[in-house]
Amino acid sequence: MRRQLFICLLLAGITLAIYWPVRHYGIIYYDDPFFISETPEINAGLNWHSLWWALSGVLVANWHPVTSLSFVVTHTFWGSESRRGASGERVVPRGERGVVVSRFE
Repeated sequence: MRRQLFICLLLAGITLAIYWPVRHYGIIYYDDPFFISETPEINAGLNWHSLWWALSGVLVANWHPVTSLSFVVTHTFWGSESRRGASGERVVPRGERGVVVSRFE
């Protein structure tokens, strides 16, 4: 049990260390406007409509409810990139990866 906990924490720590610099990255204009800044449901923040949209809507011809919900929740807490920087929109998904990595050890 202690060994598994150590491995999980080690993997989460390594993931955090690798992705730590992304908190300073800006928006990528290749596809981020389609996924973040130009989507009214994401810009509205977390409400019943955006929750329904995140779980059932199609974004740029793709259905990815967990990603869409992550964008909505992150945008609710950190706001848009133009107001507060992209740190929240970059750090939260990487934190989720750290949790996933440590859970599948």
